Amino acid sequence: IIYDKSKVLYGLAEGKNAIRNKGEAILVEGYADVITLYQAGIENVVASSGTALTDQQIKLLKRYSKKLFIIYDSDKAGVSAAEKGVEIALANALEPLIVRLPEGEDPDSLVKESGSKALHFFLKDAVNFVDFKVANRKKSASLATPGEKADLVREIAKVVATIPDKLQHHFYLRRAATLLDLSESQLEHVYKEKSEYSVAENKQTVPVRELKKENRGTLIREETKSFEEVTIGETLHKIPSYVANEVKKEELIILKILVTR
Repeated sequence: IIYDKSKVLYGLAEGKNAIRNKGEAILVEGYADVITLYQAGIENVVASSGTALTDQQIKLLKRYSKKLFIIYDSDKAGVSAAEKGVEIALANALEPLIVRLPEGEDPDSLVKESGSKALHFFLKDAVNFVDFKVANRKKSASLATPGEKADLVREIAKVVATIPDKLQHHFYLRRAATLLDLSESQLEHVYKEKSEYSVAENKQTVPVRELKKENRGTLIREETKSFEEVTIGETLHKIPSYVANEVKKEELIILKILVTR
């Protein structure tokens, strides 16, 4: 109740001003990484506190910067965590780049052994999620068959379809086509399938208050045909079903107080 590490970022209180001033944040995995980088003069750094990156943590970062460098450990678990983190960041309209460190290194060990300049060197070589995914699959020999290649294409298309800025979609698809030696039309076909699926899936989960005005008006007109009875204090009130589902009882009580005064 007091501390939920999936909802906070370690080092954010100390690093938020540097993140805002630089216009970019560096995300690492652990506490030691943050402390070592901060002591070395790299203050725009936070950690996901040893847990998988969450939607709440990304929303915290988004308050201060849209550009994000993800530096996780170079082992298998770190690579997997980085890929998942990138997907969450992209879906929340951030601009993530992945920093690839040498085998066996993490930000803490790299800076301790080689200094902050070494980390800046790797920051300059940060890559987007398409380059990162393709490189990892090639490294693990997971692109040897047509089936494995097709799986990666669908995976990339599914991630691209979640990016709010549709102008970025073509860039990522074109980059994937180049790296995987495919035509853009082939990728566009898969992307269209994933995009339509994503839209259909979201339609089932978007609450009334988050809908665009033009769509919300239509939905409200349809739902006002049904009413529910809600007791506020000692009085029974009839209200539209969409209000009963969306507004908390406490909010209705406050509204009644304001109206009757």
